Amino acid sequence: MHSIGWEPVDLVFGVGWWSIPWGAFQTWQAGEVTAASDAFGGAMREASSNSATRALGGGAGVVGVEIDISVHSHHVDVTLTGTAVRRIGEKPSGDEFLSDLSARDFSLLIRAGWMPRGLVAGASFVIAPVVPPGSGRPKRARTWSCPT
Repeated sequence: MHSIGWEPVDLVFGVGWWSIPWGAFQTWQAGEVTAASDAFGGAMREASSNSATRALGGGAGVVGVEIDISVHSHHVDVTLTGTAVRRIGEKPSGDEFLSDLSARDFSLLIRAGWMPRGLVAGASFVIAPVVPPGSGRPKRARTWSCPT
């Protein structure tokens, strides 16, 4: 990374914890458990914010971010770990970023004139009905397409 003027500053981590309301998984209905999906989104935002704040201690952003997600019956934990980087000789500008790109891929992106802006992750929690053996095949899901 030194060839393009970036240097590692520190190992950075951010943790997010978000509650899932009691009984969210006991709805007994098929479909998305929105409370759990919302909890993931909240924990991810919190962990991202914590990581970005810690990076500002000397870095301009965080590269090589690894995401660890742990889902429990009543909460979701998200931990982000990466390496804070900054341009050699410059102070952080307050325009921090998070990227799961490796230091090598980050360097290639910068050389091509691009700059990462943020980290995107998503999850959906779904309850799917169990079809008991011998009861026949479940109905095929309907599909549709949008003409372009």
